[in-house]
Amino acid sequence: MRASSSLISCASLAVALAASAREPANLDEAKKCVVFVATYDEDSKPYARATGFVMEENGVQWLYTNAHAIDGAKRIEFADSDGKVLVGFKRFACFAKGSGEAVLTKEDEKGKITFGEDGVRFELATKRDLAFAPAAAQPLPTGTAVVTLGDNDGDKILDVLEGTVSASSAKIIQSTCETRHGSSGGPLLNKADLKVVGLNTWGIPAGVKVADMLWSDQKSEGTAAATVLAGAKWIEMKTSDFLASGDAGAKFLNSVRALYLVYLLTPQESGFKIDPQKQVFGTEMTYADAFRLLGREAVLQPVISLNLKLAGRGNGGIGINNMELAKIYAGTLYEVRRSYAGQREAAIGKLAPYYVSKFGRSGLFKAGDWLSRELSKPQEWFASRTKNGASMPVGKWFNLRPLSDLGEQTF
Repeated sequence: MRASSSLISCASLAVALAASAREPANLDEAKKCVVFVATYDEDSKPYARATGFVMEENGVQWLYTNAHAIDGAKRIEFADSDGKVLVGFKRFACFAKGSGEAVLTKEDEKGKITFGEDGVRFELATKRDLAFAPAAAQPLPTGTAVVTLGDNDGDKILDVLEGTVSASSAKIIQSTCETRHGSSGGPLLNKADLKVVGLNTWGIPAGVKVADMLWSDQKSEGTAAATVLAGAKWIEMKTSDFLASGDAGAKFLNSVRALYLVYLLTPQESGFKIDPQKQVFGTEMTYADAFRLLGREAVLQPVISLNLKLAGRGNGGIGINNMELAKIYAGTLYEVRRSYAGQREAAIGKLAPYYVSKFGRSGLFKAGDWLSRELSKPQEWFASRTKNGASMPVGKWFNLRPLSDLGEQTF
């Protein structure tokens, strides 16, 4: 029995080894392990482009890319370097809490750069002949030659970018490879053996303003690096659940935007009228842009409508009595704060780790909490003015703390 069992085990091992993919022997073969990632919105219009790659681990082939590469997508398409669309996937997994999370301090820059759980992978149903292999779980010394392959600039042209390791830790590697948008999700390879040491991603540097996190495209503010895959932990879920998590994340983001906007729109002693063409607290977005972005948020419609009417009247007066105005603000402040509390609870309890990390490291959880707490005061003040016999002198509004007290930078 012992000999027979040994023979069976050896035969099974031989079959398993035969079924394994071959590692790329050169950069031309390495290109065949890289894929173009394209996502589309609900109208099937192109949404974003990124990079991915196929790596085999423990006999299973996975297609890796970034979580942010598929964030907001309604449809995802993977095509290899020959233009063939990959079909047939089994399991889906994303980084577990703490995997891929790192803080990098650059000696030549002030502050720190934070990276979140920005990794996802799809199991291939049909194995490919060529696949990358993972590198050993050890930090690469500074100066190690590395190379990355990716859709630099998202133009569907696979670029080979060489460089050296400039900083590294057990969780993050920064190199001199000149990656740009579109390279996200690509592999960082040890040039000596073409094994995968990391997954290209973006980090948030210290000094990014909360206002920019809310109203601007933060990809332009990111700093490139690669998260180490060795030792990463994964959570399996349905792809549809992860994408639904993105939808929930978008709702949470809008709830913080709503708090921020209504904070700016709340009447102050220094004035009430808002110019729709004025920029929102130093960002490139105007109030008119913000109104269009959040115009579908039912809780904001009364205040947005009021401010647009006021802006259209010039100096001709508000055209609304104080009691009605107080009711609009008391109701809106209550509903905006209630909506935020609900979205925050849902975010913490249901979102994939990537989104929880994203909102935490960007300071949006703390910013939302601060805004909601400060808005409780004018909510109570306006509510008290709606009661019979209450007075509210024109031009003498509740004074909020300046937004500079929130802190212009991420937490």
